[in-house]
Amino acid sequence: MDNSLRGKTALVTGGSRGIGKAIARALYGAGARVIIAGRDPKALIRAAKEIGEIICVPADVRKDVKKLFRYVDRLDILVNNAGGMEHLGKFEKTGLAAWKSTFELNLFSVRRRRR
Repeated sequence: MDNSLRGKTALVTGGSRGIGKAIARALYGAGARVIIAGRDPKALIRAAKEIGEIICVPADVRKDVKKLFRYVDRLDILVNNAGGMEHLGKFEKTGLAAWKSTFELNLFSVRRRRR
């Protein structure tokens, strides 16, 4: 642990697998208090067992943002990694509605926190 992020709190959405899990692992390794969120509680628990003492919050950022912030007393680092791209398919065949849905999932979900 390098402790360069000691005292900092990080929230990683989509933190139970892939890039999100790797980011959560790196933040934890740098000394941050890490909270990961995702829709699959079992995957969150597996990720926590692999990473270390982190907080797991089963949540869908499209509708559970207030739930997430019950675990966050302060937020220093936010990684919006909720995903949503898996259903898009080939770039040239993806409709505007699918792109809009993915964009809103990753960008606007955090803005909805206070509502």
